Amino acid sequence: MDDLADRALKETNTEKRKQPYQELQRHILASPTASIPVAWVEGWHVIDKKVQGYKPALTTYDNNTFMKVWLSQ
Repeated sequence: MDDLADRALKETNTEKRKQPYQELQRHILASPTASIPVAWVEGWHVIDKKVQGYKPALTTYDNNTFMKVWLSQ
C-alpha cells in the first residue's frame, strides 16, 4: 500500500496518477470487512472555573475560535 501511495504522489501526469490510486482502493476494499474511517475523535474536555464564555461545540471541528472566552480573576 505504501508503494502504491508513493507512486501516486510522485506521478506528475494526472491520468497516470489515477491508476495507482485505483489499485490502492481495490486493495483496501478487497477485504470482506473493509471500511474507511473518516474521523475518530474521543477525549475529555476539562475546563477550569476561571475560564468564562466558553461553550463546547457539538463536534470538535465546529466553533474552534475563542473570541468570546476570558479568564476571571
